[in-house]
Amino acid sequence: MTDLRARIEHAWNIRLEAPEKVIEVTQATLREAQSTGDMLAHAASLVTQAYALVLMSRCDEAVRQAGRALDIFESLGDVEGQARALLTLAAAHLNLDDYGEALKAGLHALSMYEHLLPDFDRGDVYNTIGIAYAYLEDWDKAISFFEQALAQARQHGRPIDELDTYNNIGYTLFIQGRLAEALEYCERALTLARAQQGTYVLAYILQSVGDIRVALGDLDLALACFSEGLALSRVLQNNNYACSNLRGLAQVYQKRGDLDTALINLQEALRLAGQQSSARELSLVHEQLSTLYEQRGEMDRALEHHRQFFQIQKRLLSIRADQRLKGLQVLHDLELARIEAESERQQNRILQQQVAQHEQHIRDLDAYAHTVAHDLRNPLSIVTGFSEMLAEELGPHLDELYREQVELIRQSGAKMEQIVEELLLLSTQQREDDTQQVVEMARVFEEARKRLSVIIANYEVEVRVATALPPALGNAAWLEEVWVNFLSNAIKYGGLPPRIEVGAALEEGQVRYWVRDNGDGIKPALQGQLFKEGVRLHVREEGYGLGLAIVRRIVERLGGQVGVQSTGKPGEGATFWFTLHAVDDRAAASPASAPSPSDTP
Repeated sequence: MTDLRARIEHAWNIRLEAPEKVIEVTQATLREAQSTGDMLAHAASLVTQAYALVLMSRCDEAVRQAGRALDIFESLGDVEGQARALLTLAAAHLNLDDYGEALKAGLHALSMYEHLLPDFDRGDVYNTIGIAYAYLEDWDKAISFFEQALAQARQHGRPIDELDTYNNIGYTLFIQGRLAEALEYCERALTLARAQQGTYVLAYILQSVGDIRVALGDLDLALACFSEGLALSRVLQNNNYACSNLRGLAQVYQKRGDLDTALINLQEALRLAGQQSSARELSLVHEQLSTLYEQRGEMDRALEHHRQFFQIQKRLLSIRADQRLKGLQVLHDLELARIEAESERQQNRILQQQVAQHEQHIRDLDAYAHTVAHDLRNPLSIVTGFSEMLAEELGPHLDELYREQVELIRQSGAKMEQIVEELLLLSTQQREDDTQQVVEMARVFEEARKRLSVIIANYEVEVRVATALPPALGNAAWLEEVWVNFLSNAIKYGGLPPRIEVGAALEEGQVRYWVRDNGDGIKPALQGQLFKEGVRLHVREEGYGLGLAIVRRIVERLGGQVGVQSTGKPGEGATFWFTLHAVDDRAAASPASAPSPSDTP
C-alpha cells in the first residue's frame, strides 16, 4: 500500500474519534490523488471525507460526495469502496431523517461487507441499520442489529465501535421507557468514551446520558452532562449535537423553574436547528418552546410555536409512513436473495435444534414422570390413608369442626392424587407410540364405569346407554381415560341426583361419542375455553381443569376432535363429545388388526 493509500486508510479508521482531523487529512490526499490521477485514492478520499462531514452535520454535502465516490468505485469494480460509500450514504440519510433510504443503503452495504475480509467496518453497518430500525420503531430488529454490532466490535477489539453500540442500545431502550437498562448501557459507553479520549463520541454519549438523567429526575447530573456535551459540540462545530444539548439544558432549567435561562438556550437551539436539514430536531425545539411560553403565560407565542411544531410533525408523519413502506420494500428486495442463499443451511440448523429440543423434552418428561410416581404418589397415599383411618377410628369422638377438618384433609389428598394421575397420563401419552388398533368401545366404556362404580353408588347416579357404542380406531388405554374424565365431570357437575346419557352416532367415516348430563350447563361464551391447558372455568366451586386438556391431546393425537354443546340454561345440562375414525373407513373389523402406516393419523 502506498503512503497516500495508508494515510487515507488511517483517516477512515479515526473518523469516529476526530472528524475534524479527517477533513484536514483528506483535503491533502484529494489534492495528491488529483495530481497523480489515482482515481481509487480520489474516491477513497471523497468517501472518507464524506463520513467526517456527516459527523459534523454537513449531511447534504456528504450525500453528494459519497454519491460521487460510489460512482467511481462502481466503475473501478472496487467492492470494498462501494460498501464504504453505501455505509456513508446510510449514515447521512439517518441524519437527514430519511430512514427508508438509510435502511436501503445500509442493507446494500451489509450484503457487500459479508463478502469482504477483513470485515472491520461491518459493525458500523450493523449499528447504522439498527438506528434506522429504531427510528422506524421496530425495536426488536434494532436491538438484534446492535447485538451483532457489539459482537463484531469485541471480535476485532474495537472499543470505539463497542462504546458506540452501547450508546445505541441504551438510547433505544430509553425511547421505549426502559430507563434503568438504558442508563446502564449509556453509562458503560460513557466510561469507555472517557478512556478513549474521543471528543466526538464523548459529545453524543453525554447527550444520551443527560436525556436519561432528566427522565430519572437526576437534574444536577443531567445539567453536568448537557453542559459538557455542549462545550464539546462547539469545539467540533457540530450544530446537531449542540442543538440537542441546548434543548437538554433548557429542559433542566424548565424543571427547576428558571424559565428565562431555559428560553435563552431554546432560542439558540432554534437558530442552530434552522441552519440544519433535520426537520425532526426543528420540530422538537418548537415543541419545547411552545411548552415554555405556556409556562410563562405568553399564550400567543406558545400557540405559534405549537402551530409550527404541528405542521412539521404532520409532514414528518407523512414522510415516515412512506419510509415504512419503503423499508418493507427494501427488506423484500435486498434481503430475499441473501435469505434464499442461506435457507438450506438455516433450515438444517433449525431442524437440528428442534430435534435436540424434542429429545430434551422427552428426557424431561421421563424424569418428571419418575419424580411424580416415586416422590409424590407414596406421600399422598399416606396422607389419604391416615386421614381415612382418623375419620373411621376417631370420627365418633371428634366434634363437628375437627371432623370437617379431617374430611378436608382426605378430600384434598384425593384431589392431589387425581392431579398426579392426570399429569402422569399426559406425560405417558406424549411418549407412547400412537399406533392405532380397533377398539371395542362398549368394552372400554364398561371398564371406565367400573372404575367409577363407588362414586356412582354414593351419588345415586343413573347412567343410561342410549345407543350402541360402535368400535373405532384408537388406543384402548387412552380412551378409557377419556371416558373416565367425561363421566366424572358429568357426575360432578350434573343435577341432583345426576342423570347421565351416553351414546354414539356414525357420520361420514367418523364415530361421534357423547356424554350428556342434567346439570346447569356451560354458557356459550365459555365453551371455547374448556379444552385449553391451564384454564379453569368455575362452573361451581371448582371447575373443569387439566383433565379436559388431556382429553383434547389424546383425541387429537388419534385423529379426532373434541367439543361441547350446551345452552347454558340450568337443568338443560351439557353434552361433551369426541370423534374417532370409524373402523369400516380405516381398517378391517378385527379387534387385533392395526391400520397400515399410510392410514395412521
